[in-house]
Amino acid sequence: MTSPQRPMVSVVVPAYNAQDTIGACLSGLLTQTYPHVEIVVIDDGSTDQTAEICRAYGPLVRYQRQENAGSAAARNAAFSLVRGDLIAFCDADDMLLPAYLDRAVAAYQDAGGGRRIVMSDALQLTSTGLAHGRRLIGPHFPRRRQRLAILQKNFVPILSVFPRALLEDVPGFAEDLDLVEDWEFWIRAVLTGWEVIFQPEPHALYRLSPDAKSTDDRRHEAEDEIIRRVRDQYREELTPQEQEFVSLRLTTPPPRFLDLQAGEALRDGDDNHARTLYRQLATLSSEDPRVRARALLLGYVPGATRLGRWRQQMIDRQMGGRIQATPTPSGPETVPPGGDSTPEEGTS
Repeated sequence: MTSPQRPMVSVVVPAYNAQDTIGACLSGLLTQTYPHVEIVVIDDGSTDQTAEICRAYGPLVRYQRQENAGSAAARNAAFSLVRGDLIAFCDADDMLLPAYLDRAVAAYQDAGGGRRIVMSDALQLTSTGLAHGRRLIGPHFPRRRQRLAILQKNFVPILSVFPRALLEDVPGFAEDLDLVEDWEFWIRAVLTGWEVIFQPEPHALYRLSPDAKSTDDRRHEAEDEIIRRVRDQYREELTPQEQEFVSLRLTTPPPRFLDLQAGEALRDGDDNHARTLYRQLATLSSEDPRVRARALLLGYVPGATRLGRWRQQMIDRQMGGRIQATPTPSGPETVPPGGDSTPEEGTS
């Protein structure tokens, strides 16, 4: 029986052609030490063995299939089925270790509950195994900085837990977005007053894949569209500083892309171009002291790019080797996560 102290957590798992990973994902969910867990899998029109694997778990997993409509529609479909007071996200290629929900619920309750979202750290899993020393989440932003910080980058990973009541303020994902729709979801939550808190223990495995949609060429365009929506929908609610950032941001590539492009320039030995990009990145990353300090160092300090190039090569080896850049339809070349910074939080 659930109680206010131990509320039910509904874990939402969108799955599409996930036969290689869904079994490990569900096994992780079924071995949680937290006692009240509901697993809801929405199969987004898979054509492989995903359905058979999920159905093999019988009543332990609530499984529903829909025609392929994207992960946003899959999560929205799950929202109509969940019975828990808290909702957790877990993508079909990620894994929650046994203590994950215990730690997340404890963090939520210790912070006072209410209008709070718990983001949990995770270890990065690459094609070559665990990326030792690499975590999913960078520095946590205090509440007073979260509004501008969430506009600058998606610092909330998809591995998060929140009260079902959040859906009253943020009624689902934008289904017309097929990329970074989680960022748009978190932006609406933070701009409507929800606070993000950090559970720092890495009780999950976040899978990095060159084929993941978080590396898609169209991401740059999708991020621009989200910032335009913020400008149009929240014009009267943004502070002057937030309005200034939005206006500037719509004249430049996203900070994440500047970071990745600068890392690519370092790899190629084009230090002048790298310095230019890092200076832009510093301007657009005022709320992230770690990224801003690194960008200022590499953008302005003589000789720092040589150290940056050595560090980039070390990271490439940790992440399984360099991934070649691919052109975007609306800007210069980019590379997937695994460049000079941590992967974009909230993507999978």
